Amino acid sequence: MCDSETTKPGTTGHGAEFPERFRRYATNGFGERGKAWLEELPDILERCCDRWNLTLGPATDEIKGNYIAYVRTGDGQDLVLKVGVPHRDFTTEMEALAIYAGRGINRLVEVDCELNAMLLERLKPGTMLAAAEVDRSEQFEIAARIIQQLHETPPPSTHNLPHFNDWVEIARDIDDGKL
Repeated sequence: MCDSETTKPGTTGHGAEFPERFRRYATNGFGERGKAWLEELPDILERCCDRWNLTLGPATDEIKGNYIAYVRTGDGQDLVLKVGVPHRDFTTEMEALAIYAGRGINRLVEVDCELNAMLLERLKPGTMLAAAEVDRSEQFEIAARIIQQLHETPPPSTHNLPHFNDWVEIARDIDDGKL
């Protein structure tokens, strides 16, 4: 049940704003698949709202490659809805968030693999570390604490998370012009 008071240019009838940089990234980064996904996105958001009884709020300032918006549940809980073009990195993120279960990172509340959507804990103030008003050395200390928390949770023996070597191979392929 997506509520909206007004419809603005570049929005759905449910208040979902699609900033230009977001539309550009989806089409440039994913080509025809991204373009088709953008066309389906208003329906995907409606289905997410219906499934989880959400009121869709504004998109976050960090929106780029995925649609990320603030939402409120029917019982008044403030969360974040993240919907992405179906691809390996997004499903990997879903799996990783489930494994970490809120330790060192925001908690995965719900997931819908068919809609490629995640409902996430909303962290407040929600400031990106690079934008935090602390000096650079404190940013590094915060990052180190988070990394330490993440490493306290080993992945299960069977998982689909990529290994570091997978990322190195992708980087080599990019460098060699294969990708």
